[in-house]
Amino acid sequence: MYQLSNLINNLENELEKTINVESILLKISNNPDFDFQINNLVKYQNHKEIKNIENSFSKIIDNEILVKNFEITDNYFVNLEIDIEQFSNNFDKIKKYIKVKHSETVLLDYGGPNIGKPLHVGHLRSLNIGRSLYRIYGLAGHNVLSDIHMGDWGMPIAQIITYIEDKKIDFENINIEDLEKIYPKASKLYSKDNEFKDSAQANNKKLNENDSKTLKKWKKLKKISIDSIKETLETLNHKFDLWM
Repeated sequence: MYQLSNLINNLENELEKTINVESILLKISNNPDFDFQINNLVKYQNHKEIKNIENSFSKIIDNEILVKNFEITDNYFVNLEIDIEQFSNNFDKIKKYIKVKHSETVLLDYGGPNIGKPLHVGHLRSLNIGRSLYRIYGLAGHNVLSDIHMGDWGMPIAQIITYIEDKKIDFENINIEDLEKIYPKASKLYSKDNEFKDSAQANNKKLNENDSKTLKKWKKLKKISIDSIKETLETLNHKFDLWM
């Protein structure tokens, strides 16, 4: 973390003078009362100089303006609480540090939802990483575009269309709740029923040949899924520039 680089350097120098040369690693703290933790000292807890190191670390951390509170536990985990107000005040330094001289257009493709399937907790990782990169590149001065590429083609969508046709479900009245139930049933049927499998493969062929009736059904299913995903993303305060 750039804003804590001076603190890290000072701790590394102190550790080098007394015990060993190694990089100080900041990790998310396991203690909910703190933000970060440093585990480097744990393996040295029986070292003859550990008390001196503890005292030196305490003095260095105590002088760091960005650290609001800290503790060094009995087994020498170092926990840090960040002073958010001071951290925010130093934000202009970060912007100046990462600003580029020549702006470029950056396209970020992330999210990866599928038609007929709801977003799940696994998508949050991609969404959060992607949006973080989006904001960092934007802060650096780049023109950034985000694209959420839908998994909306090929055999899975052909299976859904085939299931709806096979069960004579009205396409015009299908909603996202229906699709969430249809998707696993269609996939299961595809693996067990050869007649259904043949029909799904035929529909997949029609999709790839741009058959107008099959494409119309695909567009309908895609719109239902996109509308639902947009609603979910709005709840998460997340948006995309492009929906490919």
